[in-house]
Amino acid sequence: MGSARYVAQLSDSERSRIALNINLDSVAGGARLAALSSGFAALEPFLLAVADANRHDLRCVRPLMTNSDHANFAAHGIPALRLIAGFGSADSHLRLLLTAADTRDKVRPEELETALHVATVLASEALMADEATLEGLANNVA
Repeated sequence: MGSARYVAQLSDSERSRIALNINLDSVAGGARLAALSSGFAALEPFLLAVADANRHDLRCVRPLMTNSDHANFAAHGIPALRLIAGFGSADSHLRLLLTAADTRDKVRPEELETALHVATVLASEALMADEATLEGLANNVA
């Protein structure tokens, strides 16, 4: 509710200055990271190119999923993604999320390190991208 209220209270001008929303939600507990790209088709090549250039295996999942804060940004036309570990993987520890079995031993430190690096390079590349690239991300919704 907080992100929905936050984005809704922004002026159009303020929203237009947000180039990319990166939501870090459940970034450990699975071997592979996925980016839920909120229906922004042009966002996927950007994400995959950045991940590949930094030797990370990233899966993109396009349909908008309204299960986290990224959806509130996407609803306002802001390119948004949710970075999540183990998406769609039967052996992911995220199947235990919010259960009694959801304990620290389910997270491997290298999963957190990978998520940190992926999030950092994605944010860095978005910050360094030219206006045309950023506008392309926002204008290409599938």
